[in-house]
Amino acid sequence: ESLDSKIKTFEEDRKMPLLTNMELRGIETGKEIGKEIGKEIGKEIGKEIGKEIGREIGILEKAHEDVKLVLRTRLGDIPVK
Repeated sequence: ESLDSKIKTFEEDRKMPLLTNMELRGIETGKEIGKEIGKEIGKEIGKEIGKEIGREIGILEKAHEDVKLVLRTRLGDIPVK
């Protein structure tokens, strides 16, 4: 292969885009799909965190009511200001 043909091949290769339009569209589509999957995963994680917080609040409210019941049983009704 002559030097001229090597130079010509090199120049043609440099003019070619690194990624074709189809590949670029595929990358963009993949990014969009990834974003949607990420949103769905985020929603599920948020639901689980919300459930856990709700359980904790419920436990605290129950404990509060239990303390009030014990105090009412031992001390009777005391007016709250």
